[in-house]
This record gives sequence, structure tokens and C-alpha cells, in this order.
Amino acid sequence: MSAAASADKVQPVASARGGWARWALVITLAVAGGSAAWWAFFSGPKIPPPPEFSDEGIDRQVASAIRSRIEVLKKDPRKEENWGLLGQLFLAHNRHNEAEECLNVAMQLGPKNPRWPHLLGFLYRRKDTAKSIALFSRAKQLVGSAEPSERYLPTFQLAEIYLAEDELDRAIAELDEIKADELDE
Repeated sequence: MSAAASADKVQPVASARGGWARWALVITLAVAGGSAAWWAFFSGPKIPPPPEFSDEGIDRQVASAIRSRIEVLKKDPRKEENWGLLGQLFLAHNRHNEAEECLNVAMQLGPKNPRWPHLLGFLYRRKDTAKSIALFSRAKQLVGSAEPSERYLPTFQLAEIYLAEDELDRAIAELDEIKADELDE
């Protein structure tokens, strides 16, 4: 057998080995990618169960709306909107503990959404002014280039708090920011 004929027989074996090596590499990368995706999904923030609530003293229709919202939340507990809407519902019906729990989870899942710190700012308005100021300030940072009606809400809230606290200079500074922004547009 000549050297050329011998080389022809060896070549298919070499490319077959290369094919197996490629498949092994593809399988290894697929397993590694799947493992990374699994880790990213399950190692994210710990999501608590929906808050327990008693419908005692609550209108039947409100209790039904809350139960419906909880069911939606149970179907997709990693969606910030589900937590936020349930928190808003609790807040609207003076269920402050449940609202706080839901809005904190919404803020954890959607840290760039200004609605959650804004609503929490309302919740803390009467019980912890410093925390309320911090939350409204956070919302103010996050609103960015939203519509003016949304963009100025946290600023107005801050000005109102400062007025109530007799910090007129700070209240005026907040309102001056709105004035300057409006003049720029």
C-alpha cells in the first residue's frame, strides 16, 4: 500500500475524532449554559409567599379583589408588577403592613421602577419622615425623563414634607428644581 493510500485511510479517522470532540464541546457548553441559567434564576432574590390577610372588616368586593390579586401573584411571583399592584390594593384599603411587604418585594424585583419607592414614601409619610424622604428622593432619581405629571410627583411630595417640617429653604429648593426644569423645556 502506498503512503498516499495509507494517508487517505487515516484522514477519515482523524476527522471522526474531531467530530466527536466537537460534539463533546457542544454538549459541555450546553450543560454549562443551562447550569448558569438555572443558577441565575434560582439564586436571585428570595421571594416570600404572599402576605396573609384576614378579610375581617373588609368589604366583600374588596376582599374578593385582594384574593384575585393574590392568585395572580401566586402564578408569577417573580413579576414586580404583581407585587406592586397587590401592594397598591392593600394601601388603598389601609392594610399598611401587607402593603409595605408587597411594595418592598416589588422594589426588590424592580429596583429601577420609581412607583414602588414613591408608594412606600406615602406609606411612611406619617410614621417615619426620614424614611419617607429617602424613598421619595429615590423615586425622584428614578423618574428620569418621564412625563412632567409623573416626574414632579416625588419632588412635590418632598417639598410638602419639608414645609410640614418647617424646612422652608429645602422646600423652596425642591420647587425651584421644577421651575428650572420647566424653563429648560
